[in-house]
Amino acid sequence: MKRPIDLIDDSWSEILPYLNSDELVHLREKVLPHIKFYPRVMDTFKVFEMPLNKIDVVIIGQDPYYTPNAATGRAFAVPEKHSIPPSLQIMRKEIFEELQFETDTLWGQPKWKTLEHWTKQGVFLYNTALTVRAGTPNSHTKYWKNFSEKVIKTISVKRPCIWLLWGKKAQRFQKFIANPMIVNKYNTEDLVRQMPLVPETNYILTASHPAAEAYNKNAGFLGCNHFNIANWILQKKYKTHINW
Repeated sequence: MKRPIDLIDDSWSEILPYLNSDELVHLREKVLPHIKFYPRVMDTFKVFEMPLNKIDVVIIGQDPYYTPNAATGRAFAVPEKHSIPPSLQIMRKEIFEELQFETDTLWGQPKWKTLEHWTKQGVFLYNTALTVRAGTPNSHTKYWKNFSEKVIKTISVKRPCIWLLWGKKAQRFQKFIANPMIVNKYNTEDLVRQMPLVPETNYILTASHPAAEAYNKNAGFLGCNHFNIANWILQKKYKTHINW
């Protein structure tokens, strides 16, 4: 019988022992069997289907959507038949404002919201809590905190990449990223090209959380230019840009 853990690619073997920490054993044995939670059990570790050596960009979310039929096991993504949540709507608006054209054949189609095309291009959509109690956001964060610290450390050392940290909760994990270089929205393409290219560098871009724009139009996510800057860094590293 297939288990949720079977989705995890072999390249993540270093983090597997941490799934047996006291807090996660407690969550697995004492909490989850008695509540309704998201995503569905078999999608809990879906994000780890991506091999570690395929990651080029990490986007950190908080926890899965806590409403029915929304969580997929990847941060910010929803199923094709689901409506687009506010955060993803804001992200989509920012992408359009930055790029000013339809970036790929999925633009405007329901399948775009699954963000599967991002995953296929090396975007790791990681929630720092992999489960959530139905109707109760942030309910399982304490159980996953130490595990997520290990995941972030592992990526930053084994696969230095670009990190998009949106909101204070995502930015709290910045201290676990090795060899960081902060890149801000005022970096033009020319400035990015002039940055020293060091293989061990993790490029960090921060902004407010997209959801904040739903309550305050000047929250700071819109205009962050992160999707452009990420592509400029990828090109600097002689990698293919992301078709957002």
